Amino acid sequence: MVTAADKVLATFGPDLGHVIAPPQGLVIASRSMVAHDMVSLAWLILHWRQSPWINKQALSDPSSSKIVANLANRVVAGMLGGWKWSFSAEGIKHSPQPDIWRDRTLQRAFQLMGGVPNIQLQPTQPSLFPQTLAELAELVALPAATRAA
Repeated sequence: MVTAADKVLATFGPDLGHVIAPPQGLVIASRSMVAHDMVSLAWLILHWRQSPWINKQALSDPSSSKIVANLANRVVAGMLGGWKWSFSAEGIKHSPQPDIWRDRTLQRAFQLMGGVPNIQLQPTQPSLFPQTLAELAELVALPAATRAA
């Protein structure tokens, strides 16, 4: 799986929100879909932190409202699975800050794929900012408390 990321939709989505064009793009390539998604989410988190709404009112980003997020989830569930699914859709737990280790989809993928993949970031260009690589590596590293368990 390969993804080229030179812009990040850091708020709301899927087609509306604040777009960040980082000074340096990123190509993510992996044989593991789970590892790929972890790095993709880490890339999003790095840029989400730079969004102008982070330190402003919670409702400036509609997805930060639990009511709006759950309503949108029910509408999408109804469109994809039929309207009976909209009434039984699981609620979305609001997280004030995205976190790879609390992401429900990744948690389920870890269960299905036999655990958390060992991610080794390999820069293909010497121009990749060392700070960016270090921040990505920190975000995808298994938390120390989990490693000790």
